Amino acid sequence: MKTGTLNRPILALALLASVTGFADFSISFNFGAGIEESRKTAFYDAAAFWEAHLTGYRYNDPSLNGIVIQAEIAAYDGSGGALGYGAPAAAQFFENITLDGASSAANVAYSTEGYMLFDSEDIDSLIAGGSWETLVRHEVAHALGFGYGWNFETNGITYNEVYALDSGQYTGAGALAAYQSEFDADATFVPVEMSDQIHWDEVDEGIALTGIVDSQGRDMRYELMTGWLNTQEPSFVSNTTLGQFYDLGYTVIPEPSSIGMLALCGVCMHFIRSRFLV
Repeated sequence: MKTGTLNRPILALALLASVTGFADFSISFNFGAGIEESRKTAFYDAAAFWEAHLTGYRYNDPSLNGIVIQAEIAAYDGSGGALGYGAPAAAQFFENITLDGASSAANVAYSTEGYMLFDSEDIDSLIAGGSWETLVRHEVAHALGFGYGWNFETNGITYNEVYALDSGQYTGAGALAAYQSEFDADATFVPVEMSDQIHWDEVDEGIALTGIVDSQGRDMRYELMTGWLNTQEPSFVSNTTLGQFYDLGYTVIPEPSSIGMLALCGVCMHFIRSRFLV
C-alpha cells in the first residue's frame, strides 16, 4: 500500500560563502513526543552506523559539522500502512565549489537539520519483529539527503545534479560506478522508483524479487534504500547507497571503489511488506 507524504518544509535556505577549515561530521537527535528511553537505542545505533561510513565532507568549510534531527512518534495512518518519514529540514548551499576528488566545480547542498516521524500504531510490531532499527536507519539516510538532496532547485539554481526529475535514472558518478560493480556492469544509470523518486527501484510494493542481484546473490529488493520494508530477509546497505552519499559531497569510508557490503539486523518473526512513508 502506497501512501502520500507529509507536508514539511524541506531544505530551508542557508547560502554561505566559501571559507577554509575542516569540521567533524556527527548526527544528533532532538527527541519529541512518544519516544521513550527504550526506543532511543535504535536512533543512537543508526547515528553510529552512518557516522562510521560518512566521516566528513568533500568540501573544506568549518561551518559543516553534522546534522541535528528532530524525531517524533505520533499516530499517522493506522497499523500496517506507512511506517515512517525522514527528510532534510534545513541545508547549507554552496555554489561553484570543487569537491575533493572532483575535476570540475559544482553546486552542492548539505543537509544540516532533519525531521523524522514514525507511526505510533506500528512501533510495537516493528520492535517485536526486529525491524525497528532498520526503519530508523532508513529514515536517517533520508534526513541526510538521500533522495531529497537529488537535483534540489532554489532561486533558479540546481544543487547536487545527480538525478533528472521524472527520468527514473540516477546518474551520479559514485553510485553509478558502484552499481555497475555490484549489480549490472552495463548499466548507464541506477534505477529510481518513479512513484516518489526518492528510493532505489524495486517491484511495486516490494511484492517480488527484482532479479537484480549482487555477487552474494542478494536481490535489490532487500537493499535498505528501496521504498518497502521487509522482514523476509535481512536488509543490506549496498556500495551504491554509500556511493550516492559520496556524490552528495560526503567523505565515505571506504571509498566508492572499495565499499564493502554491509548486512543489517533483520530478525524474521513474520513476513511484512510495508511502505516506508518516504
